[in-house]
Amino acid sequence: MFVADGIGFGVTLVKMELGAVLVLTSLVLGAGGCAHTDVTPGQAQRLITAAEDLVVLDVRERSEYCDARGHIPGALNYPYTSGVLRARYRELPKDHPILVVCRSGRRSKLAAESLRSHGFSEVYNMTGGMKAWEGQTAACDEASR
Repeated sequence: MFVADGIGFGVTLVKMELGAVLVLTSLVLGAGGCAHTDVTPGQAQRLITAAEDLVVLDVRERSEYCDARGHIPGALNYPYTSGVLRARYRELPKDHPILVVCRSGRRSKLAAESLRSHGFSEVYNMTGGMKAWEGQTAACDEASR
């Protein structure tokens, strides 16, 4: 990665890498495909840095979101298993890329598939989940627990 003034060409390379993944996905599935794009935690970190309008969606239950592992800073918490995402997905912007995360990647995959079936066009699933995340995390404050 080439870096100039702390940002550099890395953002362009990430967009090119993720763009290539999306092009390949659409070629395999066709324009009407209902697939999301799986990304590694490293690719997710680069996506967070590169995409200004990215929505990070954490689908773990609130107790997991606020546990010692923490959550990705700025992530919205719409738990999948308890039905919060199913009830509130309409609140999310369909015209923004969405990165879905959970503890291990299983629930986020299901949530990503659900979002795609509801017409969200740019959905990424972070494989390995927060167990594999090595980036910055945030804790919940006492008022939000």
